[in-house]
Amino acid sequence: TLGGLGLGMALALFQAHMKNGVAGASQARELTGGEVLSVGGARASSGWNPFRSGRNEVERTAASADLAVAARALRNELRDAPMRRGERMLVCASPDDAAAAGAIALKLAEAVAVGGERVLLIDADATGGAVSRAVALDGAPGLSEVLQGETDIGAAAVKNHERGIWTLGRGVGQTVRPAGESAKLRDVLAAAMAQFDYVVVVPGPLLSDADALLISAASDQIVLAVREHETNAEAVQRAMRLLGRDREKLRRTVLLSSGRAAAA
Repeated sequence: TLGGLGLGMALALFQAHMKNGVAGASQARELTGGEVLSVGGARASSGWNPFRSGRNEVERTAASADLAVAARALRNELRDAPMRRGERMLVCASPDDAAAAGAIALKLAEAVAVGGERVLLIDADATGGAVSRAVALDGAPGLSEVLQGETDIGAAAVKNHERGIWTLGRGVGQTVRPAGESAKLRDVLAAAMAQFDYVVVVPGPLLSDADALLISAASDQIVLAVREHETNAEAVQRAMRLLGRDREKLRRTVLLSSGRAAAA
């Protein structure tokens, strides 16, 4: 029937729409149910791959002047209420692009540290480690060694004087984190909170890293990174479902665009 044909065409159009990249702040808001901060001037990812993402991938995104401004605005928003309530652990996550989340985390950590607070940035992405490369810690002892009991956070965290923050890299030679180490993550994050004023964590992609959901559950606040026209709309929808009740912690979705944009 014509009605059935129309319904089928509508369903096909919807499915095609969901398979495309997120098209603007309006769709991002619809998918996440929260406020969106649009950031222009962030270069496209050029087909980001977690196994070959390098130092430049995070740095070239973080180098956006718009992202620095957005990070300061986001810091101010978080300080207005959540941080004052003691919500001091922030997770910057992404459905499938830990490098995008890492760039946001890097600038946000720097912005928070401007007030003189001790801020620790943790690269918890065992498969990618793009943040570790961005802060020149790839291959150095880090989170993996802390989880294995070979060192502690106080010894493994490195002060980055240029950025004004402390950093804990992913560690040496880990591509898959053993189940026993994953179970210790909560204790390590709690220890980090006891030693620093604020902790910013970058997990692996929400859709492929089970630890990302564990870290999100242990966090106080979540910031979601999405690349306009690149991050699949269906991927965002799936990530929100996986977060479950932790979606209530979502403070902002940061929409990274290669063009110029304003807050939405």
